[in-house]
Amino acid sequence: MIKERMSGRGFAVGSNPQTAPHIEDSFKNAISLLDVHLANRPYLFGSAPSFADFGLAPQVYEALVDPTAGRILREKAHNVVRWCEQMTSPKATSLDSRFEEWESLKETLLPFIATEVRDFLVWSSGITVAMAAGEKEMRIDLGGGRHWWQTVAGPQKYHTKSLKELRRKYSEVTNDLPLQRVLEECRIREFLVTTGPPVQPQSKL
Repeated sequence: MIKERMSGRGFAVGSNPQTAPHIEDSFKNAISLLDVHLANRPYLFGSAPSFADFGLAPQVYEALVDPTAGRILREKAHNVVRWCEQMTSPKATSLDSRFEEWESLKETLLPFIATEVRDFLVWSSGITVAMAAGEKEMRIDLGGGRHWWQTVAGPQKYHTKSLKELRRKYSEVTNDLPLQRVLEECRIREFLVTTGPPVQPQSKL
C-alpha cells in the first residue's frame, strides 16, 4: 500500500523524467566528493562531530538503507558509509578533539560546497520565489547545460522555511569577515543575503 501510494508522488518533490538524471548524477557526485573529504578525517570538520554532520549524515543514511542507493554507496563511497554508520553513535575521537581550520578543509570540502550545496541553494531560492509568486511550476538554469523543471506543490513550503531560517542565521554573522570570505569562495553567499534570491522562476528556457 505504501509503495503504491508513494511511488507516484515524485512530482511533489521535484522528481520527474527531466530531473531524474540530474538527481542521480548529483547523488553520485556528492558521495564521491564526500568520500575524498572523509578519507583522512572522521567527521566533516575534523575530529569531532558538528551540526553539519548531524544535518547531513541522517539524509545520507536514508540512502544507505535503501537497496539501490545503498549498493552504490557501499561500492563507491566506503568512507561515507563509515561516517554514516559512525554517526549513529558519534563520539569525538580524542581528548583534544577540535575542528580544523578552513585552509586544511578547503581542498576537499570546497568542491562539495561549490557544486552540490550551491545547486541545492539555487533550487531552494527558485522554489521560494515561485511559491511567493503563486507559480504552478518552476524552471531554473543550474548551469553547465543543466535545466530543471518541476511542478510547485505543498511539500516545497518546508524548503522555503529552511531557507528563511538559514538567511536569518546568516544575518547574525555578517560581521564575521573570515566566514564571508569562505562563503564567497564557495560561491554561496549570494543565496544567503536577505534581499532575495538571485534566481527567478522562468516560464521558458
